Parts: sequence; C-alpha cells; structure tokens
Amino acid sequence: MKSKGMAVATLQGVTEAQWTSLELSNKKIRFAWYMEVKLSVDILKLKQIRVNYNTA
Repeated sequence: MKSKGMAVATLQGVTEAQWTSLELSNKKIRFAWYMEVKLSVDILKLKQIRVNYNTA
C-alpha cells in the first residue's frame, strides 16, 4: 500500500466517466488505507473516515 497507493487528490480527481469505464459488473470495489507512525512512542489517531456513494 505504501509504495503503490494513490494520493487523496488523485482519488478525488477520478471522474464519473472514469468510474463508469471500469464496468464494475458486480458493483464491488475495495479500498484500503495505510497509516504509519514514525516512532514507537507516537500515537496514531483516526478522526474520521467518510465514504460517499451513489447507488443509482
């Protein structure tokens, strides 16, 4: 994930036409995220994950 992931700005820039061109016949897509702490004393906190989707 770390080396081959997609930046937030890139993901947000995908257009509806580009999503449609994927022809997701089973209507399933997987997303993953990678979080990292630099030091063992660091504390990683996740404030929010929001997924907006349209079923139409």
